[in-house]
Amino acid sequence: MESLGYLSLALPKINPNEKEALQRNRVEFLDLNLDVLSSILSFLTTSDLRRLASTSQACYELAIVEMISSVTLRNRQQTQGFCQFMLGGVYHRIPLMKSLTICAGALDSPPHSFYEKVDRRLGGFLADILEQANNLSSINIELIEFALTSNPRMSHAIASRCPHLGELIISHPMTLAVEMLTGMNGLRRLTLSEVGVTSDVATFVQPVQDTLEILHIRNRSNFRFGGTLCQCPSVHTITIDSSSHYLKQHLERAFPNLRRLHMSGVSLSVSEKFRKENLEQSDRREAWSELEIVTGCAARICTMALNCRVRRLEMMDEYSPRGLPLFPTDHIAFVDTIRKTSPLVLSFSLGVSTLSPPLFSRIAEVAASLRFLHVLFIDRESCRSTLNCLNQISDTFMSTPLTYLSFSVRTPPECFININHIETSLRRDWIPVLVESIPSLKYVELEVYEKHSWWEVHEPSGKRKVKKLEMERGRMIRKRELER
Repeated sequence: MESLGYLSLALPKINPNEKEALQRNRVEFLDLNLDVLSSILSFLTTSDLRRLASTSQACYELAIVEMISSVTLRNRQQTQGFCQFMLGGVYHRIPLMKSLTICAGALDSPPHSFYEKVDRRLGGFLADILEQANNLSSINIELIEFALTSNPRMSHAIASRCPHLGELIISHPMTLAVEMLTGMNGLRRLTLSEVGVTSDVATFVQPVQDTLEILHIRNRSNFRFGGTLCQCPSVHTITIDSSSHYLKQHLERAFPNLRRLHMSGVSLSVSEKFRKENLEQSDRREAWSELEIVTGCAARICTMALNCRVRRLEMMDEYSPRGLPLFPTDHIAFVDTIRKTSPLVLSFSLGVSTLSPPLFSRIAEVAASLRFLHVLFIDRESCRSTLNCLNQISDTFMSTPLTYLSFSVRTPPECFININHIETSLRRDWIPVLVESIPSLKYVELEVYEKHSWWEVHEPSGKRKVKKLEMERGRMIRKRELER
């Protein structure tokens, strides 16, 4: 039996008793339907697959399919073993590969090589594999320029996977990447990481602008997007993971049919400079008329000064433990964003303060269409501030069409809270008040750390009351209400 050393999968020695048990049960296991087997194998770890492969030739054939389907090459030795294994004369191996990741050190030259930093021989072997990988759906290459210099055929080998390639992920792209992308007409999903500060993202997008549908940009530093000739009519989803602010007009011009916008990254406050310029450009002819989903950092979304209908607006700051910035100017921009986007679904995280109750009052005034509201309260005072805030806003949404209300509570690790006490207080004292105050309310969701519950409003004998729902039923209702 062959050793899969290229993935650190050299088959281990198995305890004789354990091996006997595995062999005794393998017949029943192999009698399962192939679709069922494939589903089971996808949940196994690499170690489990190694153990399975060592029991019999039949199990080996099954396990090897799962091992080869997704490959990550991290260093030169691994790459060399992988190429030898895949090009070793077994014709059916290469088509089994569906996903390939080439890390930064996978093509390094041998130790003590003073002439070149890249191993061109390994680059040639990888090019041979890529040219035959007809079922490859995802390629992820760190330091793409470095990889492309490894062999003259590498660029064509990657481009030859289009239009069947589902996803291309590349980092630190420059001129060689542009040449490669020029031959990739048909590419639908592209992720660009760490584009240089002197480069324009549009330069890399333009070669595939006619077919591109999903674009992800991940940059720790600033990047530019100002290409006047780039227009991608098929792009419906963009993710920008960066700490910088950008002008809305550039995105509107390049992606006129955008439906989903995700803007993550750290930003401590709204940029008044960029927001002012975005507001001045709000009436341009190329402006978006409607977006389905906008998610990400509240400060960055508010800086964009969106002026179109957004069905689902989620400003949950994943990188910020504080939630929505506390400055009054940020609250003004936040409320203005809600007013101009008129969302049906609104989610946001909020650092609780004395400014919170007035903020909710202003939200209720401008959110005329709101029917789903989720708020994550981040409380630094053992939930006392959250309870005080909720007591002040119980009748705030009385005139809204709100049907689903969800509240979560978080405190810093140093704050000790009695989770059961807080959850009981919310359920006993606050939910009944909500139900009476908001005539349209049908569902309430509460989460205090791991304590999670759903409640449904019903009217026996004409009096509005709540009943607790099973966990699975609550999750189904939440999903339905989000998508309705």
